Amino acid sequence: MHRLRLFLLVFVVLGLGAGCKKEKTDLKAALLTGKNWQITAIAITSTGSQTGTVDGYALLQPCEKDNYLRFSSDKTLVLNEGASRCPDTEQQSAGSWDARSDYSTLTIQLNRYSRIAGIQMDIVTLEENQLVLKSTVVQPDQTVVTTTTFSGQ
Repeated sequence: MHRLRLFLLVFVVLGLGAGCKKEKTDLKAALLTGKNWQITAIAITSTGSQTGTVDGYALLQPCEKDNYLRFSSDKTLVLNEGASRCPDTEQQSAGSWDARSDYSTLTIQLNRYSRIAGIQMDIVTLEENQLVLKSTVVQPDQTVVTTTTFSGQ
């Protein structure tokens, strides 16, 4: 009888833990989806043959600074040009997204850039109004880390 109680207790605890994990994942998905994410900062840091940090946001054209991403719960993604559209670009570009089950990484694929495979980034911060993504590109003589900060609207 004692073994049966112990078995039931372990089963209940494991079941509760699994339920909490799903709730945490659902919460993170809810934080990401259903709002517009606009870039507010880009830091590009290089180490190796060329070392330094560049303000990537300052390199954007004025018509790119109001662009935003919108993630949907069905794993579709829209890049919207915002109010100031760049010449020769569509107002919207469709794509898709996926996240690792623990929301530690995010993969984005935009149809506009179909020749490029999905871009995988680490999720540094995912909060109600802030999303910070980091990508790392390692080359033989240089490593480039890009940290992009988005504001949720």
